[in-house]
Amino acid sequence: MNTSATRLMLAAIALVLVGTTLTLAGCSSGRQTPAQQPPQATPATEPDAPELGTPEDAMRSYLAWSSYAYRLLESDVSSPTASPEHQVRVDSYVELNRQKGQAIEQQLTNLDIKDSDKKGSTATIVAVETWRYRYIDTSTGAYKSPEYTVVYDTTYTLKRDAKRKVWVVDNVKAQPRGEVK
Repeated sequence: MNTSATRLMLAAIALVLVGTTLTLAGCSSGRQTPAQQPPQATPATEPDAPELGTPEDAMRSYLAWSSYAYRLLESDVSSPTASPEHQVRVDSYVELNRQKGQAIEQQLTNLDIKDSDKKGSTATIVAVETWRYRYIDTSTGAYKSPEYTVVYDTTYTLKRDAKRKVWVVDNVKAQPRGEVK
């Protein structure tokens, strides 16, 4: 085989290899393959109307409505379920997430009430809670984290709102059993 035919054959092989490499890299057409976009968050679902007739019902309503507040980044929606003193904490957490450009979607998956005590206009409930949660990017509406699970040991202090004649959450102590991300 002569040298010019060999060079021609090598050049053809090189062109085939370059073309194959570009095709496999997604660059043959000059277009890049778009990165996979994170899934859009599901719309928030408003909880049932708050039930505040007993301390346990009030605690459950607080959990549902504060979760809704964190999802919407609107703390006022949970205010009927909490004392004004405790509502400041909900406001603070909403504002922290707002500044981070994120909302939190959380779902209580298990609630195990360990102890409940009512004395006059004050009640205490000790519980273990299991939550699933993930963060949402507020600028895109897409999930920005995977779904996490966490278990908390909690103690709720509730008080009777004499004016409205209902129970409201006045304080929450929550200790996670693992890492909260």
